[in-house]
Amino acid sequence: MLERRLVLLKGILESEEVYLRELETLLTPMKALRASAGTSQPVLSSRQVQTVFYQVPEIRDMHQSFYSGLKARLTKPGPGKDGEKNYTGFDLMVGDLFLKMVNQIGLYGGFIGNYENAVEVVRRCTLSDPRFRTLAQSMMSRNGSNKTLTKYTFEALLYKPLDRVTKTTLVLHDLLKTTPEEHKDYSFLQEALRLSRSFLSGINESSQCKREVTLSHGMRRKLMRDGFVVDVSEGERSLRHLFLYTDLLLCTKHKHATKGKQEQYRFCWFLPLAGLKLRWVAHQERPPDTHLRVHTARTKMHLHRQQLRQHTNGPRGIALAARSRKKLEQMELTLFTHSPLYTLELHSPSGKSHTLLLSSLSELEEWREVIDKLTKDNIETVPPDLLTLTSACVKLRMTQQPPLHSTHAEDERSLCGTLSVAVHSACGLQQPASVYACVEVDGYEFYDKQAQTHSSVHSLNPHWDQELCFQVDGAQELRLLCVSESGGQHHTVLGRASVKV
Repeated sequence: MLERRLVLLKGILESEEVYLRELETLLTPMKALRASAGTSQPVLSSRQVQTVFYQVPEIRDMHQSFYSGLKARLTKPGPGKDGEKNYTGFDLMVGDLFLKMVNQIGLYGGFIGNYENAVEVVRRCTLSDPRFRTLAQSMMSRNGSNKTLTKYTFEALLYKPLDRVTKTTLVLHDLLKTTPEEHKDYSFLQEALRLSRSFLSGINESSQCKREVTLSHGMRRKLMRDGFVVDVSEGERSLRHLFLYTDLLLCTKHKHATKGKQEQYRFCWFLPLAGLKLRWVAHQERPPDTHLRVHTARTKMHLHRQQLRQHTNGPRGIALAARSRKKLEQMELTLFTHSPLYTLELHSPSGKSHTLLLSSLSELEEWREVIDKLTKDNIETVPPDLLTLTSACVKLRMTQQPPLHSTHAEDERSLCGTLSVAVHSACGLQQPASVYACVEVDGYEFYDKQAQTHSSVHSLNPHWDQELCFQVDGAQELRLLCVSESGGQHHTVLGRASVKV
C-alpha cells in the first residue's frame, strides 16, 4: 500500500510540474499586454487584461508553494545507508501540504465564475485583432520528461485550471485509499477530501444554470442524464457518450486529450424527445463471431488480472503491474463494446431511428424511465446549435468515463467465487401475468453477469423456486428485476431493486 502511495505521490509531483509550466505559459504575455493597454493602439484594454488573467497569478502561486513543499518532502535525505532517499514508510508525511492547498481552493471559485467572460474576450479578440490571433494560437510550453515544446491555444490553456480543480477530489480520493488508517496523514487527507468535495458541490450548484439553455418563454434546456452506451449502425458497434437533455437526446463520440489539445466531443446524431417512441428487446443470443471475440477478451482479461495480483513488489513489479492494468482496461473496453445483449430502439416521428445496446437491463430501465417521464411532458424542441451543444459536453457531463471495473482499486468487501441466488416467489402484482425474474451482478467481466428464471404461469403470485449460479470476481451488488411477458418480444419491467452482497 505504501509503495502504491509513493508511486501516486511521484505522479502528482510530475503532474504539478506540467500544470505549473502551463500556467506560466498562460501568464507569459500578461506583462506585455498590460503595457500595451496604456498605448494608443492597445491589443487588449486594461479591463480585458484583468478579465482574461483573473485569479491566474494567485492560482499559480498557490500551486508553486504546494509543488515546492511536496518536492522537498519526496527528496528529503533519510537515515538510510549512505544518506539514501527516505521514500518509504510512515515517516513520509504530506497530508498537511494537501490540506494547506485545499484551504486556498476558494481561489478557483473566482476563476470559474469569471471563466466564461475570459473565454469570450479571447474569442472576440482572436477574430478582430491579427496581433492577438497570432499570440492566442501559438503559445508554447515545455512538457513531458524530455521537456519537448508543446503548442497550445490561449483558450486551451485557460481551460487547464477548470480541468485541474475537478481532478483535485479524485487525486485526494486515490491518495486516501493508499494511506493506512494509522498513518498520521490519514486525518489530514480526510479533511482535505471533505473540503474539496464541499467546494466542488457548491460550484456545481452555483453553475447549474450553465447546464441550461433557453428554449422559449421561460423553458430551459437542461442536462438530465449522461452515460456511455453502444451505438449500432449498419451492424457496426461503436462506443458512444449519450447526453439526455430536457427536450432531446444527443449522441457523441469522445475524443481523448492529446498534447496541446484538450479532450472534446464529436457530434454523431440527435433525436428530439417530442413524439419519441422507445422499444426494448429482451436478452439476445450473440452471433458466433461476437461470442468468440467476447470469450477471447475474457480469457485475456483473466490472465492480466492474475499478472496484476502477482506484480506488487519492487520498481519492476510496479511497472509490470501498470502495464497489466492498462491491458486489462483495454480488454474491458472491448468487452463493454461487444458484450451488451439488451437492445433499446429509438423511433422518431420524423422517421429517424437509432439502436442502442446496454450491458444491463437495470441500466436500460433507468434510461427508459427518465426518457419516458420527459416525453410525457408537453415538450417543445427548439432546433439546437449542435456545434455549441456538442462543444459544451466536456463542461456539462456528469459521467467521466465508461464504468470499467478495472479502473477501481480493489475493495476488500467485494466477493470472488461462486454466488448462488435462490429465487422463490413474488407477490404484489396488480393483475395476473406471466413473469420472470432477471438477476444481474457487478464485478469483472470475466464471466456472464446476467441470468433469469423461467417464465411463471399466468398468476398473481408467481412461483419459481429456481437457483441461479454466477462466477464472480469483485462483486459488490446484486440487481433484481421482475419482468412481465406479453407475447413475442414485448416485455415490461414491473419492479426492480438492488441488494448489497
